[in-house]
Amino acid sequence: MKTYANDIDMLQAIRGGDYKAFACFFRTYSPRMRNIAKRFISDENLIDDIVQTCFLNLWEKHTKLPKVESPRTFLFAIVRNGCLNELRRINKEQGKIVSVTEVDDNICTVDAADHPERELLYNELNGEIEDVMENLPPRTREVFTLSRFYGLKNREIAEREQISIKVVERHIQKALKAFHNHFPRLAM
Repeated sequence: MKTYANDIDMLQAIRGGDYKAFACFFRTYSPRMRNIAKRFISDENLIDDIVQTCFLNLWEKHTKLPKVESPRTFLFAIVRNGCLNELRRINKEQGKIVSVTEVDDNICTVDAADHPERELLYNELNGEIEDVMENLPPRTREVFTLSRFYGLKNREIAEREQISIKVVERHIQKALKAFHNHFPRLAM
């Protein structure tokens, strides 16, 4: 069995279509992904489905994989989104209305609580988010922070910042584009 210098090299091989690298990546990371998913979802079969779907999507889109510095953060984002999507689907089926922010907050809080590995992953992801925020223009960062972290509506931001609602929307779109460019895997 071929060995890889590090996980980044393994992802590079997967990007090139190396199925053996993918199989090795799966064996290495599927238990970690299952452990992350267990914090959000209790049904073992559903956890298996989510993890398998995440890896299936990864393989199907292997030629479009982004270059990442932290495979663990990359996988955390994939499984987190898989769990988030599943929780949304379940809530919709049960007729519950749960805000995405509430679900996101619960996932982030649960994931970092009382476990060193999860705390490390959470801190890595937070560090990457902070990097993206730091690289935004100051006005865009302010508008995005008011929108996403303080939950203000576009109208409220426009009034507070004395700008038009269209300008608020453009700042938010600019910030979202920066996040999408930094985390293209989230669109998977």
